[in-house]
Amino acid sequence: IYDDTIAEKTKPSSKAINPIQETSFHHSHLKHKKVWGHQLLTTMLSTGKKVLPYSIERYKKRKRALNKALFYKLYYRILGSNLNLLMY
Repeated sequence: IYDDTIAEKTKPSSKAINPIQETSFHHSHLKHKKVWGHQLLTTMLSTGKKVLPYSIERYKKRKRALNKALFYKLYYRILGSNLNLLMY
């Protein structure tokens, strides 16, 4: 099971008393808007009634905006590397 999610923060670093490093704006499909935080890709193993976390990777956004094709190319490259680890 693969899940991408956003660990949303309450304030951008410029307004926070104790800023969190490497946060940025990400598009939330749940809220249909951009939110501030870290975007995570989680790989989980599912066996019957149990779901176990296998890996969690933080998506590091580049300074310049990525187009959608490049984003999905990188997204599926991470998925593929996790699949190879699971198979061996």
